[in-house]
Amino acid sequence: MMKSTYLLFALCIFLIGQSVQLLGQDAHYWTEQFGNKSMLLGGNVIGSVDDLGATFYNPARLALQDDPKFLISAKAYQLSTLRVKDGVQKADLNESTFGDAPTLAAGSFKVPFMPKHKFAYAFLSRQQVNYSLGTRSELTYEYNDTWPGEETLYVDFNVNKTIKDEWMGGSWAYALNERWSVGASGFASILNQSRTYQLFEDGLSSDSSAVASYERTRIKKYSFTSAVFKLGVNYESKNFSAGLTVTTPYLVVRKSGKVDYDEVLAGFDLDEDGDIDNDARLIKNTTSDVDVNYKTPFSIGVGSAYDFGPVKLHVSAEWFDKVSRYAVMTPAPFYAQKVPDYLLSASGPLEIKDRLYDERHSVINWGFGVELSLVKKVKGFLSMSSDYSTLPETGPIADGLPTDNFTNSIFTANIFHYGGGFMLNFDKIELTMGTTYSRGTQTIGKIVNLPGDDTNPEVAVDVLWERWRFLVGFSLPFYKFG
Repeated sequence: MMKSTYLLFALCIFLIGQSVQLLGQDAHYWTEQFGNKSMLLGGNVIGSVDDLGATFYNPARLALQDDPKFLISAKAYQLSTLRVKDGVQKADLNESTFGDAPTLAAGSFKVPFMPKHKFAYAFLSRQQVNYSLGTRSELTYEYNDTWPGEETLYVDFNVNKTIKDEWMGGSWAYALNERWSVGASGFASILNQSRTYQLFEDGLSSDSSAVASYERTRIKKYSFTSAVFKLGVNYESKNFSAGLTVTTPYLVVRKSGKVDYDEVLAGFDLDEDGDIDNDARLIKNTTSDVDVNYKTPFSIGVGSAYDFGPVKLHVSAEWFDKVSRYAVMTPAPFYAQKVPDYLLSASGPLEIKDRLYDERHSVINWGFGVELSLVKKVKGFLSMSSDYSTLPETGPIADGLPTDNFTNSIFTANIFHYGGGFMLNFDKIELTMGTTYSRGTQTIGKIVNLPGDDTNPEVAVDVLWERWRFLVGFSLPFYKFG
């Protein structure tokens, strides 16, 4: 009976790979901010953005700019940390990365025969994710009744996910009168995603006379080239401003995908019939030119700001529509080369589909930022914003060999962002310095059940994701709005 828990061990480790490889941007829409001042205000500038970050937040605000030339977003560095407490037995799983954060570069230009219209271009990193988490363990205990004494189990496990979504495009804006303006942005999105899951387990009998081995590898890669549009309207008065934006779903114009599926098991008598060979399995397949699909939600954002004099308050909120369940990747089914008899269907060989699914809840993110006039030419900023997970609650994976119905992500924690910093004005140069802190935690069920270990089935573990960003940047020249 202990031996039959071996597959459960493999499945539970698979849960780790699904749970922790997608923390951050992939399940959240407000993880990134663009533009120096906008970063410090937590992106709560839909109705008040006053630099070329307007190309992203509200293109209608471009109509208020006094002939801006070029904006280099703050140079930001980030430290991201992922922790799974008691991830494998009492051992924590930890991963930290330090590097550049996504940035924005934008500029404006004129069209001679349209002097009252404003135009701009922008390059920004809409998503940038790179996580890798793994462990190597050597465990000694009794988990195989057919071998004498205690066995040694070697475990080598790793999951990795990378996402890169680059936007490039242009914006147009026009002032209808002194108070109202409209605008639109159009971007080309180039999205690349790669996810790799690898698990190697090797068992050795106490007398070194018998060896067992299990391998599972899953690699999924896809890329999309899409178009996305943002429409904006803005109202402006002496001390008050308000804006509204509409963002379209991605319109996919080009796509590609590839999957690898490997699974090998040898040397274990899982059904306790004394025949090791009858439990062996071999499943290998590579599929190129996979049918892929990618969906993003329709969204509506609103924001406003009121200038009290020494204090200016910025508030924003954005509603994102749901995305109904759909297949991201649908590779052609294939048949396992060899599996145990009890995994065969009545119709014959085991069919492997290996499809990848995704779905997203509707969410409303909100936040506020405070702009303080401290002394002449020096301003301070404080901000807080929500970043709710779009993912539905996850359920257990059924017993047996999972051949279909993998989800794109199951991390359901909500993230909150906190920011603060300073901006110094020197004639036509703005110097920005600040930091932001983001954090999300989630409690999930026991994610690793070792063979023969039936203790504490109700134990829960905590998953923590946090990120520090440190930014120093400048804008040249200084832009005056209003």
